[in-house]
Amino acid sequence: MLKPQEQEESQNSGFFSHFSKKIHAIFDPYIEKIKLVFHQILDPILKYIPDRILNTRPVAIVEALGYISFVNFIAFMSGNEQRFIDVSPHPYWLIILLHAYKYGTNEAVITTLISIFFLYAGNVPEQRLAEDIYDYLLKIAYRPLLWFGASVGFGEMRLRQVEERNLLQKNLKEALARDQTITLAYQLMKENKEKLETRLASELQSSITMFEIFKNVEGLNPVRFLLSLGEILSVVLEPLKHSVYIFQGTDFELISATGWEPEEKYARKIPVTSPIFQELVSRQRILCKINQEDARILNKEGLIAGPLIDPVTNEVFGMVKIEELDFMDLNLNTIENFKGFCQWVGYAFAQAKQLQVAKANQMYTPDTGLFTYYQLKIFEQTFRSLTEQQGTEGIQIFLFLDNPKDFSSDEKKLVAQQLGGLVKNTLPEQVLMFGGRKHTMFSLVVPSTNPQQLQQIYGQLVYALATCDTVPLNNATVGFEQRQLYSLHQAA
Repeated sequence: MLKPQEQEESQNSGFFSHFSKKIHAIFDPYIEKIKLVFHQILDPILKYIPDRILNTRPVAIVEALGYISFVNFIAFMSGNEQRFIDVSPHPYWLIILLHAYKYGTNEAVITTLISIFFLYAGNVPEQRLAEDIYDYLLKIAYRPLLWFGASVGFGEMRLRQVEERNLLQKNLKEALARDQTITLAYQLMKENKEKLETRLASELQSSITMFEIFKNVEGLNPVRFLLSLGEILSVVLEPLKHSVYIFQGTDFELISATGWEPEEKYARKIPVTSPIFQELVSRQRILCKINQEDARILNKEGLIAGPLIDPVTNEVFGMVKIEELDFMDLNLNTIENFKGFCQWVGYAFAQAKQLQVAKANQMYTPDTGLFTYYQLKIFEQTFRSLTEQQGTEGIQIFLFLDNPKDFSSDEKKLVAQQLGGLVKNTLPEQVLMFGGRKHTMFSLVVPSTNPQQLQQIYGQLVYALATCDTVPLNNATVGFEQRQLYSLHQAA
């Protein structure tokens, strides 16, 4: 509950608030109209007045003349012909103090001079009989002296305040500029740091990818090696579009293209009559569109092209071409890397061919320990001689893995090893086992046998497979097929 005094104060507050709202509602429209009239009258005039004259704002003079004229008009209308000279404080104080606070010393002093002129022009008071000359002069001069003192004092204070404000604004702008510079530098450093981290991560990933690719390339045959060059080039130089061609007959024919659109107009075959073919085969050098002569030779076929040369025979067996590359990457370093890549491909291709020949001539398969299928052709003459001497026939039994999809590549190798061990431990010593491709087909050769011995070999093999409990061989389904390797009838 409110006390009576608090209730009365609350009622009075509500009354004055309501009264203030009423006053504003009545007079605000008129005030806005008066402001609009003043703007309509003064704006066209002020538009032609310069900003400063002799370091003084002309608008201050206009304001002083307007205010003083308004005060003198009121004095005239009220019958005060002495322009309120006896009123203290005088109405001119308002415009003087206002200009001292708003503009500073210069404008306030000018306003003071205008005020003195309008106050005493034709309105100098007469000297009384009781006043001596000093009292009379003091009576006339004390008000102008106060005006000058106020103009200079308050004006200088205002100028000092403005100077401090300008200094603070200048310092603020400099601080904001420094802050913006620091922020931009930080953002730039952050972006560079992120780019560097991304680049390092990309280079690390590229190095890992290159290692994996090079490791996988070591075991590829020459054809598969050439087909994998597009993937290797994408990691090494990161071109947007590139292609690999091999020598077929008398032309370069496309075998792989990366980044090409279906509507690309690049040639799928580079004929022997092409300037690119002739330059790469005859001069065996790198073509780059930076060179004017090379640009004419390449025409619209790409940016860089290089021959693939076998270092053993010094013959060109293919070419690599880059059709599109990032502008910043087209530099001398990229050209040298491309040249080194082409040389590496030549050496790796020669090594792949030598490896293929070595694999073809090796006696055992390293991962299974079985005789290679190529050794069967070499041993064929030995088997023939043995068959002729003993008067028997040579039999070849093919073993097929009927469910190869159930095993991984490593499991297939393990099945081949286990199958070879089972044959060695179960069948007679003269039975030889040869490996086949992809570890899914094998060959058992019985150089000299008769039907009874062959039936016994079959029975031993089937029984061994049925009772085998070794993983993963026990999960394999093995099929058989027999053919005559050599007979006496053939010898005759």
